[in-house]
Amino acid sequence: MSDTRQVVEEGKIWREKGNKQVSVKEYDSALESYTQAIRLNPSDYAALTNRSWVYFLQSKWQSSLVDAQASININQSWVKGYYRKAIALKQLKRYRDAIDTLDYAIKSPVLKGTIHLTDTKLFINEIDTITKSIIDYMTLQQDEKTTTKQHQQVDKVDIKMIGGDLGKGVFTQTGIQANTAVTVEYPLVSHISCKYLGQYLDQGTNNNNNNNKSSTWYQTCSHCMENRIRDPTILSKLLGDQPYREIYSSLYPNSKEYIVCGHCKVEYYCSESCQQLAWSQYHQIQCPHMSIIKQQLYPHCIENEQTNPLIISRMFAMVLQSIIYQQKEFTESIIPFTFFISNGQWQSKGDEKVLSILKSIFKNESQLDQVLTIERYRQFNSIIQCNASKINPLSRIHMLIEKNTIESPALQDYIQLVEDGPKVPFGEPLLNLLESLSDCCVHGSGLYVYANSCNHSCSPNAAITNESTNFSATIRSITDIPNGNQIEISYIEEDQPSQTRQSELIDKYKFKCHCQKCTNRIIK
Repeated sequence: MSDTRQVVEEGKIWREKGNKQVSVKEYDSALESYTQAIRLNPSDYAALTNRSWVYFLQSKWQSSLVDAQASININQSWVKGYYRKAIALKQLKRYRDAIDTLDYAIKSPVLKGTIHLTDTKLFINEIDTITKSIIDYMTLQQDEKTTTKQHQQVDKVDIKMIGGDLGKGVFTQTGIQANTAVTVEYPLVSHISCKYLGQYLDQGTNNNNNNNKSSTWYQTCSHCMENRIRDPTILSKLLGDQPYREIYSSLYPNSKEYIVCGHCKVEYYCSESCQQLAWSQYHQIQCPHMSIIKQQLYPHCIENEQTNPLIISRMFAMVLQSIIYQQKEFTESIIPFTFFISNGQWQSKGDEKVLSILKSIFKNESQLDQVLTIERYRQFNSIIQCNASKINPLSRIHMLIEKNTIESPALQDYIQLVEDGPKVPFGEPLLNLLESLSDCCVHGSGLYVYANSCNHSCSPNAAITNESTNFSATIRSITDIPNGNQIEISYIEEDQPSQTRQSELIDKYKFKCHCQKCTNRIIK
């Protein structure tokens, strides 16, 4: 027997000894035996995965991950190595990486023929378990920060991993009828559009002749985006001969002004609950530096017509608050965001400049070098670009018009904004009124757990809508959706020609659509 073969055989003996020690829970002795086996034969990928398991049993997740990866590096078709790697990643709360590892093992041509049906079922079950862990974690975070302003409604659906390019999807847990509010939820993170930052730059002014109407006509809650018209005389310019003071009183029966943050004097809130929520999520970190945000970040976003940097600033603040005040690890702190598929890194104009501004904002915070990197900035940018929804809260005046329209008698062809007030006929007069009130609305962007986990279809069975005066989003069914079916929305205008749709999806979202509408078009 050659010396090399003798060493390998000796290594196997040590590995078998380690296996016996594990069976009687002598983990420290087993580690020594596996280590000796690996020393004798560094290519023994079985000994590496076995030592990975012992580290796992001892809650040494990082060491377990290192050995599992080492076994895969030696034998890329070693199924057990992928499983060991995934469960170590799961314990390290690197959920996205764990799911990707299992998904790769199931679908990789390298493992074709070596991964059996029982392995596949085990991996799929583990993916479902990890996904549930993520949703439970994110739901807990949301529950801790949910106000009584509007209860979140998400019990009719479930998020499941699909794998591949689709990632995850939203599935019904019961049959849903058409035109049903399937979910109502708050965003993980959001911000008003850069178009409306003028109201913060012009604070303290009451100049209603300013060309920038958005900075003078209303105040917007910095957290939930609820809008308040500043003065009843503004309605007189919009409503013509309508009794504007009476209408204003009905819209705002509580005459309290918005609450200004007593520290930074920049952020305004519609209620104490919104102020407390903002403080607990991101504003505690941002507050001392709002002068930099106002003087540097806001002008950059206005000049370049970019809203994403505003959202990313809050994302970084949320991560830092989680690390500093909740004592969480970095990998756990970014879970709510890395849960979403990012399609790599999204570069946009002025990335480096924005990162420099953010570093000056958060310069005194711990773990800054780990958190604030250009790679992480672009990953967050990609997450927003590929997932976030537009937010279009209704103004109170629009809600009033909608209510009166719905409640008007069947044969009545007009509405009245107040009792005995002037009549507004349906048709063009009402449309003209709504158009004149468009300046009372703001919009923004936000990232939602359920709404932004829906996959795309050019023949959608649901749509994301904003049906209140704040930033809550509703998934509303368009058609009947049977129990267990996937909820699909359209990311684009689905009535466009097929080629236009495909080009827009590839440009904006980096994927080609294979829905039935598109595949039928190709077959024809």
